[in-house]
Amino acid sequence: MSLDGESNLKDRSTLEELRDLSEEKIIELFGTVEFDSPNSNLHRWNGSVTLPREYAQESRACRLSQLLLRGCVLKNTDHCYGVVLYTGHD
Repeated sequence: MSLDGESNLKDRSTLEELRDLSEEKIIELFGTVEFDSPNSNLHRWNGSVTLPREYAQESRACRLSQLLLRGCVLKNTDHCYGVVLYTGHD
């Protein structure tokens, strides 16, 4: 059972501009991530990613479909690359 009380699988995906990057390009990638402050609403999360011009011309919106919460289990995929957000006392 997941944090939201449902046991069904939820699709998660990356930003379209990053979908086909090689591992070498991902390792070299840099940018800025801005996002909502932590809150108790599991059904709303907004953020944005600003990437170098070679990947995107402007900031790209991030939604809940790009967020993996602590305790999530990946299924039907070999691997995933990510950025850790909300580090702190918990």
